[in-house]
Amino acid sequence: MSFFKNPKISFTPNLNMATPDNYQVGPGDELLVEVWGATEGSFKQKVDAEGNIFLNGIGRIHVGGLSFSEVKAKINSQLKRIYSGISAPEGSYAKIYTGVTISQVRTVKVNIIGEVAVPGTYSLSSLSTVLNALYACGGPSESGSFREINIFRGGKKVATFDVYNFLINGSEKGNIGLKDQDVIIVPPYKNRVWVDGKVKRRGFYETLENETLANLITFFGGFTSDAFTNTLVLERIKDAKREVKEIPFADISKVKMQNGDRLNVHAITDEYHNRLSIGGAVYQPGVYEFKEGMTAYDLLNRANGVRKDASLNRGLIFRTENRVDYQTLSFSVKDLIEKKNDIPLKDNDSIHIFYRDSLQYKRFVKVEGAVNKPKELPFMDNMTVEDVISLAGGLANGADPSMIEVFRETNDGNFQKLSQAFKVSSNHQLEPQGERLTLQPNDVVSVRYIKGFTPMQTVTVMGEVLYPGVYSIQSKDERVSDLLERVGGFTPFAYKEGLTLVRKKTDEGDIQQEDFLKELIEIENDTSSSTSNKTLRRVAKKSNEYRIGLDVKKILNRKHSKYDLLLNDGDMLLVPSEKQTVEIRGEVLAPSLVRYEKGASIHQYVSSAGGFASRAKRSAIYVMYANGDIKATRTSLFFKNYPKIEPGAIIIVPSKPEKQRLTTGETVGIISAITTMGVLIYSAFKK
Repeated sequence: MSFFKNPKISFTPNLNMATPDNYQVGPGDELLVEVWGATEGSFKQKVDAEGNIFLNGIGRIHVGGLSFSEVKAKINSQLKRIYSGISAPEGSYAKIYTGVTISQVRTVKVNIIGEVAVPGTYSLSSLSTVLNALYACGGPSESGSFREINIFRGGKKVATFDVYNFLINGSEKGNIGLKDQDVIIVPPYKNRVWVDGKVKRRGFYETLENETLANLITFFGGFTSDAFTNTLVLERIKDAKREVKEIPFADISKVKMQNGDRLNVHAITDEYHNRLSIGGAVYQPGVYEFKEGMTAYDLLNRANGVRKDASLNRGLIFRTENRVDYQTLSFSVKDLIEKKNDIPLKDNDSIHIFYRDSLQYKRFVKVEGAVNKPKELPFMDNMTVEDVISLAGGLANGADPSMIEVFRETNDGNFQKLSQAFKVSSNHQLEPQGERLTLQPNDVVSVRYIKGFTPMQTVTVMGEVLYPGVYSIQSKDERVSDLLERVGGFTPFAYKEGLTLVRKKTDEGDIQQEDFLKELIEIENDTSSSTSNKTLRRVAKKSNEYRIGLDVKKILNRKHSKYDLLLNDGDMLLVPSEKQTVEIRGEVLAPSLVRYEKGASIHQYVSSAGGFASRAKRSAIYVMYANGDIKATRTSLFFKNYPKIEPGAIIIVPSKPEKQRLTTGETVGIISAITTMGVLIYSAFKK
């Protein structure tokens, strides 16, 4: 149904092609008559309402209603009256040639009605066909027919067009050229069936009366390679109920399709026979053919044997018995290779050969501290401290090669001692300044920085300041006020109340708390959808950064106070432009952005957004300010104190929590309790 709406497909007529000889010339067409040879000339004439054109020296020529080939012959015949050279022999100096083309085709009015996307009257090129007209109106609608599109001319049906026949067979039958005031009627479909499963084109298909399942298969292009075609499953409505029929493939030409049918083509079974597989530490893992009498040794040879890094101690055979019972058989790979213990295989057996290192504990060396690329490296025999520092990109700026420590696990049975530490001294060329230390698995190498050295730390200032950009932090007690002085202050367009500090979550505790919130939400989502959970969900979805709203007046008036925050590496100071709007979100009829009005209340802003929606929780309105601060509505006795609105603020109207319906068990419990209470009251009064 999306065929005519596909932007990659176009059915507009090609106006640059040569005019067909059978094209019927009519009023509005513009003819170009050219003469060349012994004399030259060209004449453009538009066919008038009576079907005539006028040529100098000849007069009126009637061309309306004639085919284009007839028009060319008629004009050529008339031109011979004034150009005798037309009849001159080829090669004669007096020879004159003529040509007639249509320089501009006329438009025709076509009415398209019925079940189409956009019915109406369309002005189309006179070269247009029924298919062009359908494309212009968006094609049949969801309930329209693709199979029986009728064309009426002068009150009589002149053709019926079948889109399926055109698309599948390339047949132009019924796709006639259109004339002025033609009417195209697209009726509703009569029969539509749904096709699903292992077919090439799943979807709805329209069938005509007496068309069979065989025709339908042609429409959807046949089956995929993994389709089970021995039997097709057909669901059909009968006596207001659905019934299932299994259709043998041999009978597809006997089954006529009905409206509402559903065809489902199942996949073949995913079970294999005569298959073996082998994986892991072999040279050619994969699937192999099973033959009676094959053994594990045979399959190992088919896979070109075990790799050099294979574990020879143990291999596994996975076996399925009766499609239900699973078995695991272990064997010695070494004995198998030496043919000391071969194992007969069964159909669908699978062998796995382990890699040697997969059966050993992980052996690594970790490098951290003042190196360019702190990382975890695979352990190799005879590795030294200098080796792993080189593999970690070398010493970083500020590194002290004389202060290197190596931490090592203890395995001497001492319950008191947790680890060992070794001090190592080197130089900037990574030459040992003492005894060379050879590393052991799981050692940690830590390179210290020079005493007092701190890597360069920077902050970024963006927005309406005189000198935005990146600045270094000059001291550990540098604050926001100091930074504002260094950037030259604010521009005249700065919205100071929106001053915001963005800080990354670098502390491990912050990230762990974020992970905890996410886990908590996943648990509580299964049992509740309260407002508190929705708040948690919003918190957990935030990125790994804080947005801290700053009070610029308190910062500048009370420098180095608690309001004047210390700067951290990676901080970003944002100074927005002047704000003139307020945004209203949440449970309002028309969430929108409105102009800020000084002194206007929250209710006035909500009214400008259409008012509260039915599920609005009015008592819980909160406001987010341009600097990231959030203030909620406070209730004092019977009065509500709403936050003050400032430019750039966002008013958020939350929704009421969804009411939890009682489960069947809870309902039964309440009814039972009420019934019991009624019986007790009745008994008490009876006494």
